[in-house]
Amino acid sequence: MMANVAPWEYLAGVGIYVWTICMAGAGVMATGLEKENILFYLLIMGLGFVISIVLGGCIGIFAKKSDGVHIACNACDGNLKFRTDAGSI
Repeated sequence: MMANVAPWEYLAGVGIYVWTICMAGAGVMATGLEKENILFYLLIMGLGFVISIVLGGCIGIFAKKSDGVHIACNACDGNLKFRTDAGSI
């Protein structure tokens, strides 16, 4: 289905684009910081983006079913409920 592409290859291929775009946004946000704090800020943001991408990829790889998960807001009390095809969680 993925033309013999390993999951880690797909994650790296897509993740590098996501990371680059997020880092560009972080670079714009860093313009408001003092110069001695910019490098630290970008390192922390870059690490956070990597962790987020890898964690999201792991959840996607190990999920039994990627479709059928919906978030519904109950209008009566405002509680969020996660529903799957099998029922509420």
